[in-house]
Amino acid sequence: MESYLEQFSLKLIDSCHATRGRYIQTTQTIPKGHQVITSEPLAVVIFSESQRDYCNYCFKKNPRQRCSRCKKAYFCDVFCFQKAWASYHQFNCGTCVNPELDMLEKVAVNVEQYQKMIRGNNPIDVTMEAFFSLTGHSAAQPAQLVAHYRQLAQTAIKKEHLHTDLEKLVHYQCVFASNNFTIDDAELFAIGQGTYPIASLFNHSCRPNAVVLFEGTLAKIRVIEDIPAHTEITIAYLDAAHSKRYRQKTLKEKYFFDCGCMRCGTHNEIDRMLGEEEDEWDRAAQVLGQDNNQSTNIKKQIKEWDIVRLSSLDNLDPTSSLSHYTHHFLNSSKDVESLMFKESTEFSKLSTLKMCSRMFYDAMGEGQWPEAARLGMYVLVQYRLIYPANHPMLAQHYLTLAKGHWNALVQTAEEIYEEYFEKWIALAQKTILITFGVKSSLWKEVMELASLQ
Repeated sequence: MESYLEQFSLKLIDSCHATRGRYIQTTQTIPKGHQVITSEPLAVVIFSESQRDYCNYCFKKNPRQRCSRCKKAYFCDVFCFQKAWASYHQFNCGTCVNPELDMLEKVAVNVEQYQKMIRGNNPIDVTMEAFFSLTGHSAAQPAQLVAHYRQLAQTAIKKEHLHTDLEKLVHYQCVFASNNFTIDDAELFAIGQGTYPIASLFNHSCRPNAVVLFEGTLAKIRVIEDIPAHTEITIAYLDAAHSKRYRQKTLKEKYFFDCGCMRCGTHNEIDRMLGEEEDEWDRAAQVLGQDNNQSTNIKKQIKEWDIVRLSSLDNLDPTSSLSHYTHHFLNSSKDVESLMFKESTEFSKLSTLKMCSRMFYDAMGEGQWPEAARLGMYVLVQYRLIYPANHPMLAQHYLTLAKGHWNALVQTAEEIYEEYFEKWIALAQKTILITFGVKSSLWKEVMELASLQ
C-alpha cells in the first residue's frame, strides 16, 4: 500500500497517538484543484428512493434497463447488468430488501472473491489491503448495536454463497459503520452509501483542505486549497453546517474520537456565532406553527430590503436586520474572520440559516426571484462562515445564486441584479473549476449561464 500511495506523492504515517491514529501526508506541494487520488468501493448500496433513477451498478443517472427477474434493480444497459450479475446481483436478485444486509453480503462476497485471486500491486489489492487495515472499534461499539450486527450476520451466513464465519461478518459491519461514505450525485444529493477503504485512510477535520466527490461509484479526493509539502490532507466526515456540540457528539459516537481540529479548537468564533442546533422544543414549535412570527418577520425584511442602497453602505449594524447582517459581510474588504461577533445573534444562528434556506428554495419554486436573490445572499454569507473557500457547497450555491439573480434581472429589469449576476457567475466559474473541474456537469452548466452575459 505504501508504494501505491507514493505514486500519488502521498505517505501513510502512524502518529502513535490514540486519537489521531494514522494519517495521510503529502510529500510535495499540491495546488488547489488537484485530484490527489481516487478510491474504488469495496461495496456500494443504492438508497431505495434512488433505485429507479440511478444505475444500481455504476450509479450513473437515468438507467434504461430493469432486471427482468426481480423487477427492482435498474441498470444503464446490458453491460452494467452483466457486471452487476457477475459480482453480486446473482446472489441478491429479489431477495435482499435490507440495505445493511445487502452491504454485508456484498463485502463478504468481494472479500471471498479477492482471496481466490492471484495477488499483485493494483488498485484492487490496495483497496483490500486498506480494508483489512481499518479498525471497527468492535470493543467500543454499543452492546445493542453489536447484537444487531450479530443478528444480521446470522441471517447472512445461512446463504449458500457465503463461506465465512460469524465473527468476521460482525467485524465487517463494525468496520463499515465507522468508515462508510454517503455517495452523492453531481448535484450533491445523497443517493447511496459505500465502503471506500482508500478514502477511509484520510482523517477528519471540520475545516478540511480536501473534499471527496463522486463520479458514479468512484470516489475522488480533490484538494481545495494549496497544500505545502509534508502537510496532512484532511476531509470532512460530516457536514460542517452543524454546531460544535453536534459534531463532537456525532464523531464520538460513530468514529470514536474527540475532534481537535482548527475549528473545534482555537478557532471557535464560527461556532460561537452559529449557536446550537434546533432542539425538540424548536421542532415542536414548527409543527404547531409557532415559529410563524420569525418567518413572517424575515419575509417582511426581505420585501423591504433595498439592495441598491445597502450595497453602497459600509459600517452597517449587522444586528439590526437580516439585510444589514448580509451586507455587513458582503460589502467589507476585510476577511470574514475579522468581522465575526463574539456571541450568537438572531441572524447568525443555525436555526435562521435553516429557515432561510427553506424560504430560498420555496421562493425559487414560486418564481419570486427578487426575494430568492436576497435570501440566497444571506445563505451565502452563512456558507462562507461555515465552509472553507472552494468547498462544493459554496461552488454549487454560487451557481444557484447566479441563476437567481439572472431571473430577478429578467423579472424586474433592475441593473443591480445584473451587477450581482456578473459577480456570482465569476465566483461560480472560479470555484467550480477548482472543486469539480472542467469535465463536471456543473462546469458545463456554469459556462452555459455565463454565455448569457
